[in-house]
Amino acid sequence: MVLFFFYQAEDGIRDLVRSRGLGDVYKRQLFRLFLRVRADTQPPQGLFPRSAAFATHADDAARERIFAPIFALVGLFLSRLRWLQEGRVHVYVLYIALTLLALLLFAL
Repeated sequence: MVLFFFYQAEDGIRDLVRSRGLGDVYKRQLFRLFLRVRADTQPPQGLFPRSAAFATHADDAARERIFAPIFALVGLFLSRLRWLQEGRVHVYVLYIALTLLALLLFAL
């Protein structure tokens, strides 16, 4: 089974800019669905404009959709174990002693 994808070419694809090719247009249209690129424009005003601006921003999709939910769940799980962290040295020494005792018992 063979699938063909056809995308509509953007305006200006045959400009004098040599770095843009048809592959760049296809990639931009394909990844636009996943990246959600936001463009902020400030067009020039008047006959003799002093400034104009154009900026794009793409959020990190992997961080928002994969890593942030996983770390939120791990943080929720580990927050339930916070009672183990007393902040007193003698409690930590007791934890170490119990761990060593458990390791000695399992080694026998």
